[in-house]
Amino acid sequence: PASGELRDDKDRVIFDAGELTRQSITLPGQEFQAPPSVKDIETINCFTKLKDGRISAVQRTATWLVGTEGRAAIRAQAADGRAVDVRTYRVEYTRLGDA
Repeated sequence: PASGELRDDKDRVIFDAGELTRQSITLPGQEFQAPPSVKDIETINCFTKLKDGRISAVQRTATWLVGTEGRAAIRAQAADGRAVDVRTYRVEYTRLGDA
């Protein structure tokens, strides 16, 4: 196999990728009246390259509240460092054609 390449028990190539983003939302007209809603969102994908060229993935997305001030800080503290939303998806990728 190529350097860093992993294979599962069916000899399929597997790989993973993750990303962490911070989302900040402020409603129009509320910039000076309320603090923004701030969340950290982590997405982890575990990919499997299938024999027919498709790629299958299991994706897990978790969201954490970030306390900025006021009610947001109270909600983040109540979450006690735990994710407030966790979702798991199965995703299938199929090449549509050469770009």
